[in-house]
Amino acid sequence: MRRTRFPDPKGGNSILRGDYRIEGAGGENETEELTMDDSAIRLDREPELHAPSLYAAWPGMGNVSLNAAKYLVEKLEMEPIGSIESTESSVADGIEIRDHLVLPLETPEYRFYSYQHPDGGGDLLLFVADHQPLQPQAVALARLVMRVADRFAVRRVHTSAALMCSISHMERPRVWGVATHRELLPELEELGVHPLPAGHVSGLNGLLLGVGKRMGFEGLCFLGELPYYTIGMDNPKSSLAVLERFSRLWKIRLDTSDLREASLKKEIEIEEFIRQGEKSIPSDAWEDEGEGKGADTQQYN
Repeated sequence: MRRTRFPDPKGGNSILRGDYRIEGAGGENETEELTMDDSAIRLDREPELHAPSLYAAWPGMGNVSLNAAKYLVEKLEMEPIGSIESTESSVADGIEIRDHLVLPLETPEYRFYSYQHPDGGGDLLLFVADHQPLQPQAVALARLVMRVADRFAVRRVHTSAALMCSISHMERPRVWGVATHRELLPELEELGVHPLPAGHVSGLNGLLLGVGKRMGFEGLCFLGELPYYTIGMDNPKSSLAVLERFSRLWKIRLDTSDLREASLKKEIEIEEFIRQGEKSIPSDAWEDEGEGKGADTQQYN
């Protein structure tokens, strides 16, 4: 599949416009008009990036992807270069209540960062969102992110997510992966990532790869295993497992000592949580093994 970008009309470097033509293997052309408001894209500056990859992150189970992205920003001292403007309607599916009062609706933040490899390797374009948008804004946002990726001549799109399964929080989580194209699968095995044969990756951590593939981009998604009983809390150990693979893929030297320390603290926190829970549960509650005990349960987000 070949990606062709139409020339942008005049109107300033900070706004991206134009259509894309998707050409299939059979040679038939399909023109897809991007109807979202591209003026939401604001680039404060446009550094020259060498063979960059895009890493995009949204919140999800265990915040595996989001916390990995925040760690990259901090440790690599990544420079902010722009944003995508958002509205309250992007996430307004309900309200939050605290101290008997309704809290104001929060406007999500969608920001871009860049990193230039000191050793001349491939650079990195990072997109971080603090909310998952609702449909149909999710597809529209994914297309806007890919428009910026195209602007910087991004070669590949990378995301990450959590894979919920029956493992202990004391175990080292494995990393599973999916690819947009079959020729990328050998790279997963070289990185110690297990190819995922089938499944569903929900949210924009998965959706972006589908949108990117349709627009002609290659992409990979790494999924860190997550104990099913910890989905409501941050899981730095899964973020660490994902970042270890990505840092090798990008050939970036990344100090992960703080993330390792956070992983150990989280283990202690979960152990204490389990002990407190056992004290509040009657002893005979453990006698019923229940249906499906010991079977793996997998969910991706």
